[in-house]
Amino acid sequence: MRIGDSLPSILSTDGGNQMTIATGQISIVDFNDAPSLTAFVSTTSPKTQIWDPATQKFTPDWTSSSPTLQPSLFVSSEGTTDQIATAKSVKWFDSADLTTALVTGGAYTVTGSTLKVSQNIMTGSIYAKTFICEIIWTDPATLVDLTVRAEFTFNRADNGKTGPSAISAVLSNDSDVIPTDSAGNNGNFTGALSTMYIYEGATDVSSSWTVTANAVDVTGTLSGRTYTVTGFASGKDTGYVDLTASRSGYASITRRFALSKSKQGTAGTTPTLYRLIPSVNAIAKNISGVYNPTTLTLTAKSQTGNGAYGDYSGRYQIWETTDGTNWGTAKYTSTANEASKTWTPTAGIKAIKAQLYIAGSTPNGTGFLDEQIIPVVSDGATGAAGADAVLVSAWAPSGNLFKNDLSTSLTAQADLYKGATVQTSGVTYEWFVQKSGNADEGAGAGWDKLDSTNQASYGVTGAVNTSTITVTAAGIVNLAAFKVKATYGGKAYYDTIIFYDQTDPIMVVVESSNGNIFKNGQISSQLLCRLYQNGEEIDPKQSTATTGYKYTYTWTKLGRDGNQDMTFGGSGTKKGKWIDITDADIYQKAVFKVEIT
Repeated sequence: MRIGDSLPSILSTDGGNQMTIATGQISIVDFNDAPSLTAFVSTTSPKTQIWDPATQKFTPDWTSSSPTLQPSLFVSSEGTTDQIATAKSVKWFDSADLTTALVTGGAYTVTGSTLKVSQNIMTGSIYAKTFICEIIWTDPATLVDLTVRAEFTFNRADNGKTGPSAISAVLSNDSDVIPTDSAGNNGNFTGALSTMYIYEGATDVSSSWTVTANAVDVTGTLSGRTYTVTGFASGKDTGYVDLTASRSGYASITRRFALSKSKQGTAGTTPTLYRLIPSVNAIAKNISGVYNPTTLTLTAKSQTGNGAYGDYSGRYQIWETTDGTNWGTAKYTSTANEASKTWTPTAGIKAIKAQLYIAGSTPNGTGFLDEQIIPVVSDGATGAAGADAVLVSAWAPSGNLFKNDLSTSLTAQADLYKGATVQTSGVTYEWFVQKSGNADEGAGAGWDKLDSTNQASYGVTGAVNTSTITVTAAGIVNLAAFKVKATYGGKAYYDTIIFYDQTDPIMVVVESSNGNIFKNGQISSQLLCRLYQNGEEIDPKQSTATTGYKYTYTWTKLGRDGNQDMTFGGSGTKKGKWIDITDADIYQKAVFKVEIT
């Protein structure tokens, strides 16, 4: 006689022979891999330290302006919140000695998870110093310790003779979102314009340049250096305008004004437009480090339908970056609705990022409306006369945020500049994705080189010797970091870019057509897996079990002893949006699990 594992059994007699009739139980479990860890390191100081042999001084001088390295830890199972405070341990190493952790003493001060450098350690023949941060985090579900490492490199540049100031171009509006009705019509294009400004060092020389425009999938007009968008091409939800500045004797400069629709409201009606407007498009910094203007004022405008285009009181959030890449934590967050916000930039920054949120919302949480980035342009004063600086810049032409659509793809583009000119020949590109514990494949430890064999597993295409890669939402879990290595003139240049996934969580519901309790061996049921996101069903049931779906559904069965039945489906698994089960699949108790990929 055998008794069921968890639910009561009914015993009966038949011709004097006693038999057991077990109660079946169906359980659906969503398999998850061990959480993946992603780590980054930011600093309070510029990544490059300048040595002036004439004055025998460093700028910044780390004995008085000591950089502090702060790690950040992101765990795939914990969303986009920094988990560094929950780390089991944090250790710092000089890349030259990965066996001895740095401790407080001499040039270093270790406090909690941070590393402070208080001496000018890049002297003599040392032109770079790389620090490795090793983070151990314990998975609360399995109590397994997981390790991730992140690196940060400081560089030293030596002053030569005073050279010419760099030429740079800035758009008054890098991107714009056009609110439309739910059908994508009746777009409100008020204020959908961008003006190109050209700077020589910190001096506005725009009047000496001629600007032309190339519009793709949008319509509009160019007046002087300002392009005004009036519509999208038929059937298009995104588009852009490339503004190119030209001047005799100089290399041309191109900047992109990207546009997209925000479908909202009711079909046939015009929704509300919101815009964030900074008082200046760029902040100038002279050789002495003095800003002009000394403050930045942010204001907001709104317009509903054909109503008045007027002032709007919302919530603001402000960030600053010292290296042009890492924004760290917000420097300012509104606690009440504000008609405007005046901000005093911190010394030594390279750009300010400002965001507008809807009135009464929680900034950086919900209600995001618009964003503007205001760069700091500087007078040139270093480098050998006549020599152009070389750098690579990785950026996302269509943005770096995914939301609720796994069919969406975005691009990462790398531009290698020599001076103000993008080099189109003589450059080779390699792309890497951050992978904890990976050996150095050309971009430092912790980066996996993308090639034709592995790129698909990361949701990437076109990553072999090209300046542009395509990243799909399916390859991003919370966030993913990519690094580009551009080789030019025998030297390698690097930059990184991060893509974020703010997809709402998917809820898994498994239905049994005849319930989950059967008696007397009369078992016949269909198990159907349904997925819900943001309150709506996604990937709904089709006419067949295996075709026409966005996802793949893989089922396994555990017997009453808890072991997987390797004969289930012939090889241990069955595929399909739904599966049919009979009495042959259950003896007293079985647990069915479905994995959605």
